[in-house]
Amino acid sequence: MVGAAVAVGNAGDDFGARGWISALDRDTGRELWRRYTTGPDADVGIGAGFRPFYAAERGNELGTASWPPDGWRRGGGTPSGPLLYDPALDQIVHGSGHPAPGGPEQRPGDNKWTSGLFARDTATGEARWFTPLNPHDSQGFGATSANVLVDREWRGGNRSLLIHPDANGFVYVLDRQTGEILSAEPFAPVNAITSVDTSAGLPRRDEAKTPHGDAAARNVCPAAPGATIGSPAYVELSCTLFIPAIFLCMDFRAQPASYMPGTPYTGVTRRLKPIPGRPRGALVAWDVARTQAVWSVSEPFPLQGGVLATAGNLVFYGTLDGWLRAIDSRDGHSVWDYKVASQIAGRPITFTAPNGRQYLAAVSGLSVGAGAVGNDEIDKRDLTAARGFANALPDLPHPAEAVGRLYVFRLP
Repeated sequence: MVGAAVAVGNAGDDFGARGWISALDRDTGRELWRRYTTGPDADVGIGAGFRPFYAAERGNELGTASWPPDGWRRGGGTPSGPLLYDPALDQIVHGSGHPAPGGPEQRPGDNKWTSGLFARDTATGEARWFTPLNPHDSQGFGATSANVLVDREWRGGNRSLLIHPDANGFVYVLDRQTGEILSAEPFAPVNAITSVDTSAGLPRRDEAKTPHGDAAARNVCPAAPGATIGSPAYVELSCTLFIPAIFLCMDFRAQPASYMPGTPYTGVTRRLKPIPGRPRGALVAWDVARTQAVWSVSEPFPLQGGVLATAGNLVFYGTLDGWLRAIDSRDGHSVWDYKVASQIAGRPITFTAPNGRQYLAAVSGLSVGAGAVGNDEIDKRDLTAARGFANALPDLPHPAEAVGRLYVFRLP
């Protein structure tokens, strides 16, 4: 909700959907505006008020010129992650998904405006700035992970910050007034991107981790869909971000893909794999000010759901093998856990009931993504099944029940 409007976006990068975001009148459903994430400047909302921090994003019609002819029409970039309203600056902040098709050689160019972060005027949808995180996006990370807005001191002055743990394995801190990258440090094992040049706003890549021709790229870290896909939680008092992490790598190969509406438009085959000597998932406590991890809790399987942090120094999250956990946010030690009948791939919530008591709620059930490996219909002998997760998670148990179930607990 943004005032009297509802902001929505689409999904479908893997089907060649063209990304868009629109505002709908809350009472009537009438569309107030619609902006795209690829294509001509007028469609994207790039005009006189567009002032990106980095020079590479300035120019005319880059949303078409950075694509093969007409490639932007089916180029992905959908804002499939959370849309965030920034009331202090009266703007909407959102990420854009990965470009389509998945094979990078089939779409030469930066493929703007995919795999980056937008700030848009709330009333018109006009773009204020765009910062690319994964331009050309050879690995298919996108940039639709959840964002956190923070106003705090940053290295000698007060700043309006945007904190973004990205699928590429880096935690970004940006100035949300300008889109400048202030820091970018890895929270997961990474090798596809070796570092981020904050002065140019560009990742430094290892080209050996990009597929070329018929040759596969091997041991690429992190694996797509990324090092995190669930929503993080932030505790302002300690300036700590709690990230649900996925620690996997992949081998992947690209093949030519033909676009057919309503069918997958990926052109990529992936086989995901564990990292020797590392867990496959973790809850990572990240000190935003010091740009480093302060502790982590290892998990045998990727953390696909979101995290809840409370004022009582507790962090709650769920796992794909059916545990709901409470961790002390100060040092990472386990406080409580409870075994449910299926997977937990969503974010726990807390609420106050009419009786004045506080409760915790979580939903379990068979999920998609990594959780799909737990489906009885998945043949784990196919190492590319479940989008490659079958090879990485052969021991993920089938849940006792596949149906959804709501669990509610009264807090002390």
